[in-house]
Amino acid sequence: MESSVSEGGLYAFAGVYDGHGGFATSAWLQKQLRPLLESLWQGGAAPERCVNKAFREADKVLLAPSGFMGMGQRGVGGSKCGSTAAVAALWRNAGGRAVLMAANVGDTRVLLCRGGQCVQLTVDHVPDNEDERKRIEAQNPNPKMPLVR
Repeated sequence: MESSVSEGGLYAFAGVYDGHGGFATSAWLQKQLRPLLESLWQGGAAPERCVNKAFREADKVLLAPSGFMGMGQRGVGGSKCGSTAAVAALWRNAGGRAVLMAANVGDTRVLLCRGGQCVQLTVDHVPDNEDERKRIEAQNPNPKMPLVR
């Protein structure tokens, strides 16, 4: 966990990235997600919006075609490379109170353990979940061939 000194800004950030099909995507996230989040944080937007936008911006970079004029493999590490992500951000609100937020992509989860009790702070993004399956299928360019089987 790293800390920052800017008042009202991001105080601490921790991330776990579980790569699959290679390590390039998780390595990119390890190096780039926090700086991306901090650049958005400086804009004064709500922290939840900053985290959401950071994940979406990272997704655009990670999925962008590489090579000349977008021809070639998709994104960082190629078409079979990806990663889940679980992050926790800590900051001080206007009253000086510490606020913790957790976010995830995929089936990597964030748990808060205190006094021998664990609370799951994130929801797994898995196609077994009906809402997640519908979200995935809503992005399907060919509805006659389901993405989730």
